[in-house]
Amino acid sequence: DIGNGKTMFLQGLSYILYQQGYNIFLLENNAISSISEAIDICNNAEGKIVFIVENYTYKIDLLAKAKQVNSEVIVVISERTSIYESNYLLLEKISNEPFINVNIDSLTDGEIAQLVKIIDANGLWRDKASWSFEKKCNQIIRQNKRHFGKFRHKH
Repeated sequence: DIGNGKTMFLQGLSYILYQQGYNIFLLENNAISSISEAIDICNNAEGKIVFIVENYTYKIDLLAKAKQVNSEVIVVISERTSIYESNYLLLEKISNEPFINVNIDSLTDGEIAQLVKIIDANGLWRDKASWSFEKKCNQIIRQNKRHFGKFRHKH
């Protein structure tokens, strides 16, 4: 939950969406964003608009207003599981449409395989470089409990 890669996931997603022609607006936790700024973006930005927000509970009113002004706005949010579970009903303020939940707390087998390939390609296994592909995958499954945030390279 903490350090599971939410920020990295959102940065990667924003890059992919940008490459696909979306206008990306990151609402930072410490940014002084106002509802009027969100309305200006919704009214003046051309093309597809995506607001990406970490810790969405602090920006819920702003996101709700943006969605009212422009129903085509896409909202991507993240929150720690414990906070999400106690505040998920706030999402109804943003939209009546169903939300797609993506749990990034645990890596799937496919994601683990891709991660092992990335680590191999960048020579980051060091003393474990000679291990088989399966042993490297098992290292992430057993030792890291499928969590990306728990993967640490010791120098």
